[in-house]
Amino acid sequence: MLGIRVLIALIFSVVPISRAQSDDFFVRGLGRDDASRLHVVVESLGPDAATIGLTVARIENRIRVRLAQASINVIPSTQYIEDGAYLYMNINVLNQAASICVELNRFVTFTVKGVEVLQSATTWDRCGLATLRAPDSSEGDYVMSLVDQMMDSFLADYFQANR
Repeated sequence: MLGIRVLIALIFSVVPISRAQSDDFFVRGLGRDDASRLHVVVESLGPDAATIGLTVARIENRIRVRLAQASINVIPSTQYIEDGAYLYMNINVLNQAASICVELNRFVTFTVKGVEVLQSATTWDRCGLATLRAPDSSEGDYVMSLVDQMMDSFLADYFQANR
């Protein structure tokens, strides 16, 4: 038994494992040449979202404010961005449950049978589920607080990748 513990200790002393390395893996997809500009896309909402006071405009405005506070300009989808990067928010509300996802999508290239392919792909995401007490506007405020938490996570990783 002592031999196994020594072997495990030896492996951990030789193989560098750190939270920073793990974080670097997850934030790599956020690195950009021009981190000061992003498109924002908020997916359309279902009818249950309206019963708790959520609208696309409300969600989009919150995201725009959070990005502006972080000195990231939200630009119209008609303006060109070299890497095609956009922040995508999808919120689904059904009865007394909600799902919230935020993603960074951008162009990536890969090779298939010798042909280089350019495709939009999700390079970072955070998703979560929530239960709602009752279909009223206070639950909309709760979902918006979860949007803020997702944006906190995105901005922390985004700045780590683009420092």
